[in-house]
Amino acid sequence: MIFKVFRIHRDIRFSKDKTPYQTYLRIVVSEANRAADHPKWMMGLDQDRLTIGLGTFAWEKPTLARYREWMDSEKGDALAEMLAEQLADGARLGPADLKRVPPPYDAEHRHGDLLRYKGLTVWFDHEDHAPAFGPDGPRNTAESLLRFRPVHDWFARLAA
Repeated sequence: MIFKVFRIHRDIRFSKDKTPYQTYLRIVVSEANRAADHPKWMMGLDQDRLTIGLGTFAWEKPTLARYREWMDSEKGDALAEMLAEQLADGARLGPADLKRVPPPYDAEHRHGDLLRYKGLTVWFDHEDHAPAFGPDGPRNTAESLLRFRPVHDWFARLAA
């Protein structure tokens, strides 16, 4: 496993806001020796909330092409069903990359909303950061992350 903790220092060279530090912490966990577009586990700790996520911000071109093919098949139906369950459970998707469904897919495609992504992330926002702390913090965080396991496995097969 590879753990990446993003730096807390801000690049203030060209910014009007000269605050030197970020007010949040971001951590990404990925599997070693995997492609750059293999899914990653993500955690964000803000002053007042905890964000848990999974996914990839941008797929490589071959993976993106395979994603679009899969979304036009039963595999796409399976992902859409998994994501619908996650959304019903309080998750949210990251913003879509495209305003329109890309060609050659019809604008009314059954998964048109998902075809607008060039990388896909799904998130749980906890209204408080307390679940990440104390003796139960690691267990709470792991449980939150593992709620995404079915989606992770789908993405891992896609990026393989």
